[in-house]
Amino acid sequence: MKELRNWLLKNIDIKLLSLFLAIILWLYIASGENPIIENFFDVSLATNNLREDLVVKEFPLNISVGIKGPKNVINSISPHQIIGVVDFSDINEAGIYKLKVEVIAPKRTEITRIIPSDVKVDLERVLTQIVEEVTIQVKESIIQKILKNIPVIPQDLSPFVSCEIEPKVVDVIVEGQNILIESIKEEDIKAFVGLTDSFQVEQKVKVQIVLPEGISLIKIEPEEVMVIINK
Repeated sequence: MKELRNWLLKNIDIKLLSLFLAIILWLYIASGENPIIENFFDVSLATNNLREDLVVKEFPLNISVGIKGPKNVINSISPHQIIGVVDFSDINEAGIYKLKVEVIAPKRTEITRIIPSDVKVDLERVLTQIVEEVTIQVKESIIQKILKNIPVIPQDLSPFVSCEIEPKVVDVIVEGQNILIESIKEEDIKAFVGLTDSFQVEQKVKVQIVLPEGISLIKIEPEEVMVIINK
């Protein structure tokens, strides 16, 4: 053990110098295989913490970023892995600002340069306009129509009697929306007189009309007819 100690301490300065030179030589050789290099990447520029009521009017889309690191790391980096960010957390009003660009370096690398290191940003306030929705309803025009020779039929007539009606037909004036009036026909209208067992042999009776839905009665001509009962 004493001999080993003496051997280690003998010429200790020369041995330490040799170890130091060996380490330097190893680092030199290692760096030659994977040297530290610098490369520039064109990367996208994004916004962060921008208020909802503010919009960017003028803003660069890309910046150039210098990154330094081991050759194998730099060569494996894609521009899509790097993002430049402009932080708007301190901006509350519209206007023109000069803001710093921030870039996070990938692992085992460092950012050497950002070109440009700050950008000019023009902000405008978003004006929210509430537009009242107005629904316009186009009302159909109301027109009238004369339907002629509508037959008058007896109603509730006893099966043991018959009757005669004079005149046998009436004219009817109706009113409604043009789309309904234009399509209505004589057979769509029913004209009748109501009869009962106590009905007199000869009597004037008011004509009643049944109309399709949406149609209004304006006039019946004549309004009454003569009914003659034949017993």
